[in-house]
Amino acid sequence: VASAEETVDANWAYGALPLNSEDAGVGAIYYTAAYFEIEGIVNPVTAAPYTEDEIAAIVSKEAEGEYIEAPEGALIGMSMFGDEESIFWYDAENAAAIVSHADPLAMDTETGVFTTAEGEEVAVPMSWAYGALPLNSEEAGVGTIYYAAAYFEIEGIVNPVTAAPYTEDEIAVIVNQEAEGDYIYAPAGALIGMTIHGDEESIFWYDAENATAIVGHADPLAMNAETGVFTTAEGEEVAFPME
Repeated sequence: VASAEETVDANWAYGALPLNSEDAGVGAIYYTAAYFEIEGIVNPVTAAPYTEDEIAAIVSKEAEGEYIEAPEGALIGMSMFGDEESIFWYDAENAAAIVSHADPLAMDTETGVFTTAEGEEVAVPMSWAYGALPLNSEEAGVGTIYYAAAYFEIEGIVNPVTAAPYTEDEIAVIVNQEAEGDYIYAPAGALIGMTIHGDEESIFWYDAENATAIVGHADPLAMNAETGVFTTAEGEEVAFPME
């Protein structure tokens, strides 16, 4: 079976199952190229595992269905019921939580969070991240810092360009994605991301605890380009990336 990497240059998503379920809040499910590399995945139309021929047709883009561009790291996407252009994307961990859940789930059309009938949160979508600070620091090992949407919900956060707290106007421009800078998708739970110096396409993501350890550390830190671990000059490990 041809792999997605052999057939396409960018990460695509295949929309094969229009749900149009008002109860679930979902219009259609999109499965990304990476989804079809998983063994034993189920074809939602036949409720049976995809055959090699079906997968070959999908990854070569010859199968009937809608193909769209998907963010890096996404496994599935869910369009909002009644609004096919608004799509929430879910990384591998959250996609697995949705697909494998036995009880019916509903998606909040404002946040993309999936919950059970009892209100228990089961999965959260990926969010955007804003790259405002190109460091290009060989000593620190970091090319650019990306701040996830959740970062801007923290009070008193500092604008690295001005070294002063962000103003309400600055934050509004950023969260409305009208500020100058690079917007990309971030995995669920990420607060900041760091690209590797000299390799802007390779990025490590850090959750709230590890992001706080990096941003709040007084001494200079360096990132290991192979592992993403941040250490002090003395070799003390300070922060670890998300897996």
